[in-house]
Parts: sequence; structure tokens; C-alpha cells
Amino acid sequence: MNRLVELVPAHLGEALASRAGLESFKDRLISQLQIDLLSLAEEGIDFSEEEREKHRLPVKGEIEKVPCDVKDLSSTLLFVAVYGNQYVALHLGDGVIGMEIERFGNKEMKTLSMPNNGEFANETHFLTSRNACFEAKVYKGRLDYVGRKTTGFILMSDGPEAALLNKRTAMLAPACHKLINANRLLESGDMEQQLSATLQQVIATKTSDDCSIALMSRISGK
Repeated sequence: MNRLVELVPAHLGEALASRAGLESFKDRLISQLQIDLLSLAEEGIDFSEEEREKHRLPVKGEIEKVPCDVKDLSSTLLFVAVYGNQYVALHLGDGVIGMEIERFGNKEMKTLSMPNNGEFANETHFLTSRNACFEAKVYKGRLDYVGRKTTGFILMSDGPEAALLNKRTAMLAPACHKLINANRLLESGDMEQQLSATLQQVIATKTSDDCSIALMSRISGK
């Protein structure tokens, strides 16, 4: 995540300049992250003592960093970046990116990017895959346009996706709007508690998949 925060702003201008620049931005970003993951796998991971005990790994006294295979670092990738009146979004693998759109004072949810699974329903594309650049989807657009404006984004992994997305209709559940609105109104600490409770008490009880949600909300009047 920290590496992504470094790379995206550095090349965002390229992404916003043209469609060709957007595709180049996608390929450059994924290629660099893949290089970073290869280096990390070779260097090893500095697991905490708790994680070492949980996964039956050698203690720090025996080995400072635990080497791993790059496949052990497999993950999907979703992000949205906003600059001025424009946004860029990238999606690789499963999970969903949704937008909250306001038209004439009424807000509605729109699915920006659907899950991109493999040949079978239980497969997905990972950042460590050879075809990651080809499979990744990238988008850009204006936040404010004639007759409508974008007032929020919601990004989720495959766990919440099962509960909050109707794959047949590509419609997001009303709960997505409620989360974006709560994020708009609540202090960050209170919002984190509410989101954590929702994930643990509602979503995690219905799935064994990863449960992650990221929210971005536009404050009214801005």
C-alpha cells in the first residue's frame, strides 16, 4: 500500500493526459509493483512474533526475515485516485469498485468495475500473474459533468462483494450508499469502528474470503 501511494501520484499526470497515457500508466505501475514483489520475496518478510507463532515460522532469534515464494505475495489490486475534477481507477482481479452519483439532488450507486475472475468462478487474476498488465482494467473520468457529479467511491474485496453486489444485474446494495454517507458524516475514528463492526458482524459471518472495504466520500458543498 505504501509503495502504491508513492507510485500513483508520480505518474498520475501521464494517466490523465490521454488514453494512451492511461494505458502506459497502468502497465508501468503494475510492472514496478511486480519488480518490488520479486525483491521482497528474495529479501524476506519481517514477520512479527505473533505471526511467526501463528504460522509456525522460525523465531527472530533464528532468522530475521523469512524468505518466501513470490506466489505467496499474490493479491488483487483496486484503487481510485482523485486529482482536481478528475479521477483514475485501476482494478485487477475480483472485488468491486462502485461510485455514488448525484443527479438533480438524488444520489444513486453505479458499478464502475465488476469482478474480473479467471476461467472458473473460484479463480481470479493476481498482481503476481504474468498476464496482470493485460487483465487489469483502468478508468478515468470527470467528477463533475453536465447534470451529474460523483460524490463518493467504494472499493471492496471478494468477501463484501458476495454480500453487496448482485452479479446478475451488476447492481450494488443500498448499504453501499449508507456506508459512503456515514463516512461523509462521522469522525474518522467513529467511522472505522462502524465499518469494522459491519465487516465482522454482518459480512464475515457469510464468507471465508478476505473482507476489506475502502471508502471515499465528497463533503456536501464541495
